[in-house]
Amino acid sequence: MARTAKIQTKLNLMRLQRDMTRQELAEKAGVSERSIQLWEIGARDFSSVKYKTVQAIADVLKCFCEDIVD
Repeated sequence: MARTAKIQTKLNLMRLQRDMTRQELAEKAGVSERSIQLWEIGARDFSSVKYKTVQAIADVLKCFCEDIVD
């Protein structure tokens, strides 16, 4: 049985480094947990998200926007 590699996006890595759950990040940034999940697994293109949304997430993670956008 083949193993699939887990995709680690910059957003996912930054969230894990901050020891936050997707739910915590979503609530603090004002977005849905499902959106965080889809951006993290690469199912939705995070680079096309509105700047204010990216900034809100970066603010919660205490990082720059460039640190979380692949």
